[in-house]
Amino acid sequence: MLTILIFCCVSLYSQVLSPFSDTIEINTEGIQFSDSLFNLANSKLTFLDFDDCNNCPLRAHIMTFLFSKEYPELKMGKVWLFADSKLSSRRDHYKTHRKEYLSYKSMCPLWGFHVAPVLIFENDTLVIDPSTQSSPAKLSAWAGNISPRTASYVILKKNEYYSYPEDAYDLYDDNKVTWSVSKKFSLLGDEIDFLAQKLTMAYSKFFDPIKFYYYKSKLLSLLEKLH
Repeated sequence: MLTILIFCCVSLYSQVLSPFSDTIEINTEGIQFSDSLFNLANSKLTFLDFDDCNNCPLRAHIMTFLFSKEYPELKMGKVWLFADSKLSSRRDHYKTHRKEYLSYKSMCPLWGFHVAPVLIFENDTLVIDPSTQSSPAKLSAWAGNISPRTASYVILKKNEYYSYPEDAYDLYDDNKVTWSVSKKFSLLGDEIDFLAQKLTMAYSKFFDPIKFYYYKSKLLSLLEKLH
């Protein structure tokens, strides 16, 4: 993992890689599948609404869930990018300074953070993010695209973390060495129900049973079509 940390630090410019990043296993092969993963997300997961400026943790979670079913041999994680002003340790600084945000073109100008699936290979670290890219992107390019003139903070985490630890001010508690896992599933059906409920609440703003079963059927249908 040390070599990956050095590679990332050299590649990133205004971004700082967290020393609290998880150890994400290196894939010694399978880089050719990265295009297939991107195409799967871009063409089959249209119900996720990649043009939505919100709900990136949900999109990332569903993508890694389905990717792991399609290509179980690949090891993947998530990459979180936080604007400097989203860090708990920087709160006092921004009491007297203008807050900085991530942005994606003119669509999403005030992102505090963004997250997407990531795969680490021997010579590349690739991010799968149809919401901001047109193909798999190297980590440095992905981060630079949504943080071109803003100091930001990169942390690599395992798939299981759905959300980050927050302090009392809704900022990312960047002093937390470990993150908590809010949900662990022993049954596939329970995980699908969880994701369908999250989708329903994200796009309907209230629990609509019709929408819940719609999203559940979408997820089940996709799983049936995967290998």
